[in-house]
Amino acid sequence: MQIWITILRMRKFPMKKHLKYSKSRANSAFRIFEGIQPGWDHDLHVHTNWSQDNLEGPSHVEFLQLAQRYKIHVGFADHYEIGFYTRKPPKEADLGPWKLNPTTLDSYLELCDRVKEEYKNVSIGLEVSYHAEIDSEINTFLDDYYSQFDFIIGSLHEVDLFKAVTVHRDLAETIQKYGSLQKVAELYFEALETMINMKKFDIIGHPDVLFRFSNLFSLSSDLKTFYTQKMLDVAWLCQKSHKLLEINLSGYRFAWNDSFPPQFILSHLQSSEIPMVIGSDSHLLDHFVAAVPAIRKFNQLIRNEWQFVHKFSLD
Repeated sequence: MQIWITILRMRKFPMKKHLKYSKSRANSAFRIFEGIQPGWDHDLHVHTNWSQDNLEGPSHVEFLQLAQRYKIHVGFADHYEIGFYTRKPPKEADLGPWKLNPTTLDSYLELCDRVKEEYKNVSIGLEVSYHAEIDSEINTFLDDYYSQFDFIIGSLHEVDLFKAVTVHRDLAETIQKYGSLQKVAELYFEALETMINMKKFDIIGHPDVLFRFSNLFSLSSDLKTFYTQKMLDVAWLCQKSHKLLEINLSGYRFAWNDSFPPQFILSHLQSSEIPMVIGSDSHLLDHFVAAVPAIRKFNQLIRNEWQFVHKFSLD
């Protein structure tokens, strides 16, 4: 696959007095954007110390005070791991008592209500990990709690339950089990498409995070071709099922060194009215600050304030 160098062209617009958040036509039907103040950008994927992988991380207030300085509306999406609550995980994956769990969820919502009373630049969501084995448990939870949140991110972290593709050792073991990254990718995207069809996910999180530890140029030709087509299929499916496709910025912190999806995919989606949302996936204040330029850039992208002059070649 030949990859073109990114070429961007800024589009200059006259200053206007907006009565509501400026958003693309593709995003205009989504309730999630209605609370964002005029002139503010958004980052709707931030983790506090309520996420099990971030117990020493910042609080809601620490993130919000920082985000106010940058005029960024924050959407908190702490991990809600239904598989760990409803199924007994293997010993090596057992992280002990989970801070955010069914017994603490109502207390968490009360805390979030207090935060929303004090700060205006905030939305409260959850990142729910999907797996086909816990499909019914996820549906039951969303039936009970969907209305309590501003948004729900559906994310695929596992091909095999309790083996996260976002953990290097687990991914290596999964590849060894199935024989190749190509086969794992086939299973991953099959599960992802099933997840997208679930009704109560608003955002499809980091849709290609499987490649976190890879580099686009290191993928085989066959895998690049498969991956490219699958990502385009995922985007069209999001559009068809009225889901927001997340541009997740965490890839810049790993070997991937690009967004999820990467810019060569985004260059083909920009003019296609695919509804998209920005998420830094920050777990630390330093993550958030480092992501601010990209948060700005990709907010401008989905508002059509800049465009790719050339599409990347898919040949």
